[in-house]
Amino acid sequence: MALGIEKLTEATMIAVSLAEGIDERLEDGKFTWLEGVTLIPKVIKVGYIINNAKDIWLEVQDLDEAERQQIVATLEEELDLSNDNIEIMVEQAWAVLIALSSYVKAKEEG
Repeated sequence: MALGIEKLTEATMIAVSLAEGIDERLEDGKFTWLEGVTLIPKVIKVGYIINNAKDIWLEVQDLDEAERQQIVATLEEELDLSNDNIEIMVEQAWAVLIALSSYVKAKEEG
């Protein structure tokens, strides 16, 4: 179908931005209400993901191997958390979720 990965990439970048914002605010081991307020612009951008969920899911289902690799590489390049172990777990979980898209697509096609 070749839908591309523009919305999926944007959703990935929004998730990365939010995760890094939370990570930065937790570096001192505390999370104050003022720090929470500074996250509001990042949280608002999650609306893009919600509003475009159907199109994003269609893009996920339509991924070819090169697009799968590209979206995983985007996350790996952009995500930078202070805890490297958590960063690796997030990257691996994302790779698994994206890989599962080919399984779901194959099952649906029967």
